Amino acid sequence: MVRWAQASDLKRGQESYGQATARGWRSERMSQMATQDGIALESLRAATRAALREAIGPAHEVVLLDLPTHMNVGDTMILRGELEHLRRLGIRPSYLADRWRYRPEDMRALARDAPILLHGGGNFGDVWPEFQAFREEIVDRHQSTRIIQLSQSVYFSSASAAQRADRILGSHPNFLLMVRDWDSFERAKRLLPSVRAQFVPDMAFGLQLEVTGPDRNGPITLLAREDHESTGSLKKAALEALPEQPRTIDWGLNGVPRLEWSLRKIPAAVSKRVASARGRQLMYPIVASQYASMFDLNMKSGVDIVRSARLLLTDRLHAHVLACLLGVPHIVTDNSNGKVGAIYRAYTSEFTSATFAKDVDDLGIAIQKALRD
Repeated sequence: MVRWAQASDLKRGQESYGQATARGWRSERMSQMATQDGIALESLRAATRAALREAIGPAHEVVLLDLPTHMNVGDTMILRGELEHLRRLGIRPSYLADRWRYRPEDMRALARDAPILLHGGGNFGDVWPEFQAFREEIVDRHQSTRIIQLSQSVYFSSASAAQRADRILGSHPNFLLMVRDWDSFERAKRLLPSVRAQFVPDMAFGLQLEVTGPDRNGPITLLAREDHESTGSLKKAALEALPEQPRTIDWGLNGVPRLEWSLRKIPAAVSKRVASARGRQLMYPIVASQYASMFDLNMKSGVDIVRSARLLLTDRLHAHVLACLLGVPHIVTDNSNGKVGAIYRAYTSEFTSATFAKDVDDLGIAIQKALRD
């Protein structure tokens, strides 16, 4: 089981984080809240890095697969957090690829026998089956390589899909599944009895962001899911409870940033069509640099939305995480498979900017309280 931060780790985190945020926030109350949030944050980071160091072992290079090359701020936050944790451990990803551009011959040419890390998030199971299929393909193909599935939520609605995952992943001699909440840990024990699982917090908390607090003159912002993970209740309930029309938005790029994103994808699109392994490997540094630019666009979009709000309402897990990191007051509700509530119960309830609304009545009460404060 993962260890949490030692008292000395937490004391250093409290001192450095509290000093930095107190300079930006003038009131004594806000400074105290920032210190409390800093302790929670440094605890999560210390636990995650300890778990990664133990799982990866002495290696200084790794492979990172299932790169999230799509316009989702949450997945970009997780990736950037993963990379920051690795950087602080002195570990370099020598090959990164999404599921469309992964080539085993390129991976081994660029990374030799490095351990394979699979990007974390919320797609372990059958909610997003295309990502689970890629994960199982990698584990099945690379039986002699250490493979670590970075922190995920686990959810299966199909017993046969869970049995298949247990058979494939459980047959690998050196596979570790990291799960980011206790509900997923219990689900993994029950549905995946052959798979070694460990509780490790969401990797997005590795992100290093300036704690700014809310924009007191900004809008109330409703950031609601519009995909099959939405319960469909947040937007209607929020519009009925709020005394003013909120800014309503979801993750995504528009206008010039969207055009720039499309241009940045061109090298990766070209690389995918190059038949020669040597040609793809020569293009790899260019593709990797364009990936970084795409992730910058995603991150800027998300930070701008959350930082400019005076109050945020959301059912997106990583809008909640981002608001915790930035110190923006927010109310969060659950998504369709319960992953948001599970993580709130596990550790994000420690952040002073966060309020969890379990139902419509709870949401109305939370909105009234937030607007009074």
